Amino acid sequence: MSQCLRCCLLKITTTLRNTENSGVTTVPCCSENCYFFGRWVLQWGATLMACTRSTPLNADNAWLFGNNWGTNGDFKWYNRVTFSKAAAEYAGGSCFANTGEYLDWNKLWGKARCGYSHNHHQDSDRFVWRRLQSEHASGNCGGRSDCYGIQIATYSYDAGTTPYSQNNWRLLRAFHTIPQPDVQYAIGMESFANGSVVHLLLDGQGCLLEQIMNQHENLCSNFQQGRVQGLYFGGTCTAPLDISVTYAQGLGSLSCPTSAPCDGVSCGGASTCTNGANTYTCTCAAGWEGGGDDTLCTVSLAPAPAPVPAPVPTPVPSNPNTARLPKP
Repeated sequence: MSQCLRCCLLKITTTLRNTENSGVTTVPCCSENCYFFGRWVLQWGATLMACTRSTPLNADNAWLFGNNWGTNGDFKWYNRVTFSKAAAEYAGGSCFANTGEYLDWNKLWGKARCGYSHNHHQDSDRFVWRRLQSEHASGNCGGRSDCYGIQIATYSYDAGTTPYSQNNWRLLRAFHTIPQPDVQYAIGMESFANGSVVHLLLDGQGCLLEQIMNQHENLCSNFQQGRVQGLYFGGTCTAPLDISVTYAQGLGSLSCPTSAPCDGVSCGGASTCTNGANTYTCTCAAGWEGGGDDTLCTVSLAPAPAPVPAPVPTPVPSNPNTARLPKP
């Protein structure tokens, strides 16, 4: 395998194009950063590449090798993804004049179930994403005051049951973690014979951030086999601007540190330490001050008490009955 081909296989960028700017532009497979713009396909074990930017992608009727990335039969598998800023900021266009369109989920990565030729609209598991937005309720902001980032969720079909029916939220469940653009994350799935599929979200070091389990009722024997489904936009609207996601297969060299940030840290006295993704946080006990991210607590130096004035003695009046008489 040539170095160019190996490079393109390891790091691939897929870009969604809008209808107003959908010209096909040939680009080299190995640019400076080894990005591959457009479609890549791993079909039936063979590697097929078309070094062009993709034409418009719009919901499920744009599956034409653009978001079908071959097959996979692994029980547990991973991919690394990095969203461009446009994934957190897309807006505008006549379609999005109806702000309800912002609630539509876009497809990120996953696969069908129950066989390599089985329709993913019958049985499948995927990660989906959308721009974090507050058009309808502050609850759509994921608890972030700036309401900025990318919301992701699980998205499963089960024996033809759709994930977006209001009666089947077991198949569409949002993560609490809000990924940010230009930051690498890892996503993974682990499938089990009892119909459960665990969706995993990891940080850039390979440490688990969150996991969600979807439960299938269709217990097919070849549950782990299916066609791989990749990136596309929709819903109803096409992408109002170019949106890129960089994919890298597997976990690569990611390895979560075995020690927690609080290991070996004494915040001071009864102060407590809380582990973060890559940092510890000290919460100071009474009598201690400071603390915070990667900062220990120190003993509070209470101000010296003001001096107490000495009591003034109360004069005792003399008793006239005991007064000394003058000498005769």
